[in-house]
Amino acid sequence: MELVELPDDVLMEVMSYLDVKSVLACRLVCKRIAALALHPDVWRRQRFNGVPCACAILRLAPCLARWPVHLSRTRQSCSWMQTMTTTTCAVADLSLALDKSAMSAESIHHATLIIRNQAALGRLKRLALFVSYIDRDIDCELLSEVTSARLQELRVHVFTTVHTMTPHPDLTGGEVTPSLKTFRHMLNSAASESFCRYVLGSHAATLEVVDIGGDNLPELSLFNPASITSLLCGMPNLRTLACPPLPGLEAVAACKSLREVFLWLGPEELCPWSMTLAAAFLRRATQLCSVTLRYANGNLSPEAADLVRALRPCVESLDIECGGYGLQLPRLDDFAPLKSLVSALPSLPALRLLTLRGYRGWPDDQLLLSMNAAPALRCLVFDMKEKLWLEEEGCFHAWLHRSAVNAAFSANPLLHIRILMDGDLCRGIDCPSETCKECSLGCLLQELNSGGEEHRVLLSSHPADEYCSEDHSKWAYIRMPR
Repeated sequence: MELVELPDDVLMEVMSYLDVKSVLACRLVCKRIAALALHPDVWRRQRFNGVPCACAILRLAPCLARWPVHLSRTRQSCSWMQTMTTTTCAVADLSLALDKSAMSAESIHHATLIIRNQAALGRLKRLALFVSYIDRDIDCELLSEVTSARLQELRVHVFTTVHTMTPHPDLTGGEVTPSLKTFRHMLNSAASESFCRYVLGSHAATLEVVDIGGDNLPELSLFNPASITSLLCGMPNLRTLACPPLPGLEAVAACKSLREVFLWLGPEELCPWSMTLAAAFLRRATQLCSVTLRYANGNLSPEAADLVRALRPCVESLDIECGGYGLQLPRLDDFAPLKSLVSALPSLPALRLLTLRGYRGWPDDQLLLSMNAAPALRCLVFDMKEKLWLEEEGCFHAWLHRSAVNAAFSANPLLHIRILMDGDLCRGIDCPSETCKECSLGCLLQELNSGGEEHRVLLSSHPADEYCSEDHSKWAYIRMPR
């Protein structure tokens, strides 16, 4: 069968998998192919990645899946700016970044026009706005356009504190129609608090995912964000929440639709109240399935350990993460929340996934043997991306041969242990540890060093070809004896 004999829908399906340049080149084949090359079904999955033919794409393409825009005063010509603000190419996912040189009244107005134009085309569903290094108030016209564009997902990230972030109600066309399902914004100042209140209040009826977390928790002491928690309590569809322990957060635990929580926990000396608020919330949240606790570096207080003991039996996924870098990371066996985890596991009968991130040292025998108290546990993840401490803490190969590791798999044959780390996990005969007899044996060296820059090892006691609910792809697999 020749190409011209294929039906239109088949040709368009084939062209939808071509890159942007190839699709544009199809316009030179014949009149029929040229017409099909401009059909929306061909462009629906295409992503704009700053290719040289950018102007041609925005003039000819009927739609795009994603369009990243970086506004810089030194990069944008008048003709290019006009093309971006008047294009008929409808985008589903728009990412708009304004750097320091673009933070002028004219550039902010152009950004507003880009969003307004895409909203009018009717296909815009997701918008990400990144604003960098500014020392002036964000233009209310821009924020008003952002909040009233009838989006499904909105992400606003301001890298420095500003004085005012409240949209002007006169510029939103009156009452905002609720449409957002996902809202992400770092809550770190009084200005961001007022903006969050405006968005959460306007879209409370539809929001399902709210992420207002961040590492700048000390800023919360400068204002009272209790009004935000009152808005969260009134969201009938709230499913996922990421936030610091806000005043009044325990009332949000009554939200029946809430299933996933990510708590940002500040240093003890700066946020002594955060642990108490978080523990009160976790004790009342009897419907949570997934909990993530991100501790600031150095939080080794007993109050930090209380959060693990406050978890309810319904939790199926638990992620305990510690912020910090390199040798500043706490040792795994010194971190208070992990010590309390050993005694808390019997009270978590539904726990299937346990993830530990950002620590120094390999899991000790006590932690491994405590896994016997969690019969439902199927996957244990150690995400230790920093490799600076590898020589200090010993060799992973030696840890792999410990009797406690084999005992964990004997007690739970369905258990999987995943190890993630930058670089090689074992150096073989060049291992810096003088007591590492395992490396001198030369076993498992290929599996341990086949991951490249980011090494991913999967330990399990069943054969690699045996059916398993866990994904084994893209992992170096090591079968452990039962």
